[in-house]
Amino acid sequence: MIKTKLFSQLVGVLTLCFITSISFAQLGFRMNYQQFRPIGMSEAASNSSGVNLGFHYRFQDTPFSIGIEGGLGIHSLTQQEVTLPRTNQIAPGTYDLNTYGLTSYYFLVPRIYLNNKGALKAYLNGRIGRLHNNTSFTLNDQNTTMDPSHTEECPEESSALAEGKLLRNALWVVGGGIGVRLDLVKDLFGFNLEVNYLRGGMMRHLGPTEQTVQQSTDPQVNNQQAPLLNHPYVNGRVYHSAANMLDIRFGIFFSMP
Repeated sequence: MIKTKLFSQLVGVLTLCFITSISFAQLGFRMNYQQFRPIGMSEAASNSSGVNLGFHYRFQDTPFSIGIEGGLGIHSLTQQEVTLPRTNQIAPGTYDLNTYGLTSYYFLVPRIYLNNKGALKAYLNGRIGRLHNNTSFTLNDQNTTMDPSHTEECPEESSALAEGKLLRNALWVVGGGIGVRLDLVKDLFGFNLEVNYLRGGMMRHLGPTEQTVQQSTDPQVNNQQAPLLNHPYVNGRVYHSAANMLDIRFGIFFSMP
């Protein structure tokens, strides 16, 4: 379910990676493991891990390049039992609730190489782009059924009773950083390590969810620390903070001299 959706998205990104990995003169391709690490943000902000793809055009006989980068990450994955009251869709009882966050983004990236000789090349880069950070949920019945054609070793997964997005964020971010590139084959193939600092607009994060949903209508209660999320299946507080994070990447590159 959640893992299946995430797996299909990652497969799509990786497929795009290999389809477009054939480079022509001055065009390079990068694929990275990438992690966002919040700095001084709300207590509900957590690390996001995923994959990143980048395509860079390097201007001939200069240390400058320009590129576009995009990526997808997951964070705040939780699985728990919750006790819910009756609604129009479900009966009162205990259910399995999964919540998770997905981060996607695209950046325009100017870059300057500090040296062109040797196997180890250092560079500086800036970045500006758009970041989307969404928190979603799925609600499942604990009473799973067994397909008669299946054996005990092959149980049937229960289908989601409800699913959807809880929070949506879309914001501009800017930043810059430093990186190093180690050429295993000069100007053709190697590894890269990069650290960037990013700042941006306001983001909303869902705090720890509670096992019993009891929506409060008391404004004094809702205004303590952070407002409650107004949702029939998910009970938690919503925290706000400006984007302020480290962007760490490690991966491989392909290019043509």
